[in-house]
Amino acid sequence: YGPTILENSEIIPMTLTFGTFNLMQRRDPARTGETIYGELVEQVRLAESLGFSKAWIAEHHFNNYSLCPSPLLSCTYFAGLTKKIRLGTAVLVLPLYEPARIVQEIAQADVMTNGRLVVGIGAGYQDYEFVRFRVKLTEATERTLELLDIIEHQKKELTRLGVSVKLKTKLDAAGVTAIGADEVILACRHFHRAGEREPGQQVEEGGLPCTVRADESRDGAALDLDMLHVD
Repeated sequence: YGPTILENSEIIPMTLTFGTFNLMQRRDPARTGETIYGELVEQVRLAESLGFSKAWIAEHHFNNYSLCPSPLLSCTYFAGLTKKIRLGTAVLVLPLYEPARIVQEIAQADVMTNGRLVVGIGAGYQDYEFVRFRVKLTEATERTLELLDIIEHQKKELTRLGVSVKLKTKLDAAGVTAIGADEVILACRHFHRAGEREPGQQVEEGGLPCTVRADESRDGAALDLDMLHVD
């Protein structure tokens, strides 16, 4: 156990845990992708054998800084090679995703990892990645907040006994799409499509653990995560 903190006049014990962060860099052109991924397999297995609690997988695109464009895919792969270590995305760059797809993929990865998935999310920061996805970096924070609202509300709807929910869209005079499911209405400026989604019921009780990468220059720390368990 680590140090204690004082909260509302109560002493609360804090448990210190360790995890690994896997970037998969290829600084030397002579190193193959097979070599780098093979080393990652060894690192994740070693981390589990040493009692580490989590293995985090990065997301980057179009460079040798990281060879992993899909951390969710990596997490599901490592779930089959490990037994208890939790597997996390560090991070999903939300502005580069369509909500209809990422909601389903998160739910699928949660099931395929048998509830060991930890969802780390962020707004991104590398302009050349955004340019190639035809997304403006200046809109990153707004897109992240908007998409996170969609994920929160739709996970709440979609995981009720595995019921499929058909979302309704309506374009208002200002060009803003309202996406609704039952009584939930979200005003969206960047994401204008929605449809039926049935990703299946989540495994993790109480909601998926979720970590938000907050930058001091952005208001990410103010995200409302009331429906998600914040790890």
